Amino acid sequence: MSQRAEMPSIAYVVARSYPDEIIGCDDQVPWRLRTDMRRFRSITETSAVIMGRKTFDSIGRPLPNRFNIVLSRQEPPTRDGFLHGSIGKNHEVMFVNNRESALYLADLYSILHSKKEVFVIGGSEIYKMFADLFYEIYLTIVIAPDIKRNRNVEFSYFRHDFPPEDWRTLEEEEIPKGDHDEYPSRFVVYRKKKDVRHRFRDLSDFFTESGRTAEYRARWSSFGVPDRIETEEELAEQIRFFWPEALAG
Repeated sequence: MSQRAEMPSIAYVVARSYPDEIIGCDDQVPWRLRTDMRRFRSITETSAVIMGRKTFDSIGRPLPNRFNIVLSRQEPPTRDGFLHGSIGKNHEVMFVNNRESALYLADLYSILHSKKEVFVIGGSEIYKMFADLFYEIYLTIVIAPDIKRNRNVEFSYFRHDFPPEDWRTLEEEEIPKGDHDEYPSRFVVYRKKKDVRHRFRDLSDFFTESGRTAEYRARWSSFGVPDRIETEEELAEQIRFFWPEALAG
């Protein structure tokens, strides 16, 4: 019987304007906030990040030192919903065309790299796709009431409330406007009070030979994993090493 283990929790990283809740203008970030970009890097670095194709294109390159998972409908899928990807010196990019494929890759990468969180970073449709799963959010509130002024562009939004009866505030910080920050902002970390963090998966799921699953496993060594993990028990040992309570039973 396959072993069952808890998978990493899903966290959002979002920057949106106040009061309009805008996150993008014509698929571009509508402000310049160096403080927020540095924080974003520190939160997500070395982890799996899930994004939509428009977000990936707006960034213009794979995020370095992260596992970039891109949800896209624009290219023809191969078996199991996986699309072709590329390996770089310090990053990997994989394209998928459904949520379950994105979670599969993010879970496996996170286990191999001893990570307990997967980060969803946009855009608005991708946030909606994972809305039933996300447990924590790193939210930057950009105080930009003029963001719509004199702009004839298409806006994208992240509309979600965090009432205190449902969400706990873990951290809060005010960041003033400055030479490198176009607007003042507030950074808040919220976590759900109701525990919906737990997702479980049979470890045998990672060892199916269908589609590109075996091909993906063959790349594990390129992720900096010191020893090849070739069996379910070896994968369970990796989980025991950094997160022993994740193994059910």
